[in-house]
Amino acid sequence: MKIPELDLTQNFPLSEQNWLKSVEPLLKGKSLESELCYTTLEDALLKPIYTQATSTSQAAPYLASGDWRIAETVAESDPRKFNQTLLQSLQSKESVLLVQIAEPHNNHPFHTCQNLKAALHGMEQSHKSIIVDAGFSAPALLAMLVASEAHKKFQGAILMDPLAELTVTGEIATSDFIRTMSEYANWTFENKVNIKTIGVDACNYHNAGADAAQELAFALATTVFYLRGILQHVRQQSPADIIARMQFSLGVGARFFIEIAKFRAFRILVDQAASAFDSNGIAQPIAICAKGTQLNKTVCDSHSNLLRSTIEGMAAALGGCDMLHLTSFDSLYRTPDDFSQRIARNIQLIMAEEAQLGRVQDPGSGSWFIEELTFELAQKAWSLFQKIEAQGGILQALQNGFIQAEIAKTVEKRRQNVAAGRDHIIGVTRYPVENEKWPAEDSCEKFSGVQSRRSASGNPLKTEAGKSFEQTMDALIEAAQQDASLDELTHGFSMQGEKIEILPLPTFRSAESLERNMKQ
Repeated sequence: MKIPELDLTQNFPLSEQNWLKSVEPLLKGKSLESELCYTTLEDALLKPIYTQATSTSQAAPYLASGDWRIAETVAESDPRKFNQTLLQSLQSKESVLLVQIAEPHNNHPFHTCQNLKAALHGMEQSHKSIIVDAGFSAPALLAMLVASEAHKKFQGAILMDPLAELTVTGEIATSDFIRTMSEYANWTFENKVNIKTIGVDACNYHNAGADAAQELAFALATTVFYLRGILQHVRQQSPADIIARMQFSLGVGARFFIEIAKFRAFRILVDQAASAFDSNGIAQPIAICAKGTQLNKTVCDSHSNLLRSTIEGMAAALGGCDMLHLTSFDSLYRTPDDFSQRIARNIQLIMAEEAQLGRVQDPGSGSWFIEELTFELAQKAWSLFQKIEAQGGILQALQNGFIQAEIAKTVEKRRQNVAAGRDHIIGVTRYPVENEKWPAEDSCEKFSGVQSRRSASGNPLKTEAGKSFEQTMDALIEAAQQDASLDELTHGFSMQGEKIEILPLPTFRSAESLERNMKQ
């Protein structure tokens, strides 16, 4: 028996005009915009219907495979305990370990070559990566890796990102950091050390309250600032080569569709900016790490943070991130324990293994809503990026307070939305837990409003007078072989240039002031 063909669209109106005609009686004289449209923080208008005729489709270039790697922060200072964490991760699904170097250096698993060897023992048997946010200690740490021959098995990144540090601390010790970044990156090129060396971390802007378009614009402006500066010092490398050595990080929030569109838009923006330096644009997928932030998290009813992290993780995965780090639900008021860290990992495991979100490349492609939202975010971010460039670039915009003022406007919008009831915070403004016990004062977040120091700025590394960077690296490697400490290697040199100071970015949490009032 032949099964007849079915046309599932034959009884449905296909045009937007027919849909609007059907909806008009239900509006009872009210406008479509006031009843069914919504304006986001970015001033993007979300409409109730999208069609192929009215949407703009622009494929994001060089998308990742669709799968992502699980990232976890490691804060162990003892090299043996760090190694235990590394080996345990080999048995689970973590693929990336995130490490931050901050002063004092002696409170770090990579303090000396011997410590470094102990910390990385067995890494050659894995396919795991370690991303080290090393600040100005990056060349010194690389020298230790080479001295211990650990660079042959090391996979990942040793990153310098001076502007990210500047936004947190409000100062860095020299205005000549681009030269050091350039020489550091070029040394890895010439010596065939296959690691990423340049960090572009926009999470500080996200944590300060920036909206999606602002975060994209600031990340893009940082990328262009580094790229332009490095190309002035390293002429034998192409823009695509330099971008390939960059590790990008974006914050991820719980505005589901906005976040999906944000990650898609960033690839378009980087390719467009790269095309200004080289008509071929980027030659391979850029590496984007999505990081859950504290912007929308709560101390009250902290288990609701699990739902927020799940939404964030799904949005980042569907948006095409390469790595994903979700914050533990209790990270605001205590050091996360094994249970809360395991739950954060399991959220990703369920998304990957049960929901299988990584099986499809760019699932947002073909959705007229997401395509148009991606294009609109990219346009708004590009417009803001051009304003930053007109002021001389991201550094000048930070120094004159333009970036801080733009974020402050968005923070005020966020506060007004919560106060007016347009945005709700579960556990705080909606469905608060009665008689909830507040976390102990000695472990609770201090609500200082200022982010902790990101990494050591100290007295950054430079080439000694009359010596090239290559000669300086040779001296560092030799000193590391004699078991010089990371602190000694980093502070053994000083870099020329004046100190740069700006107004640092404060952190912002939507629930913070409300929770403070509830506690009182």
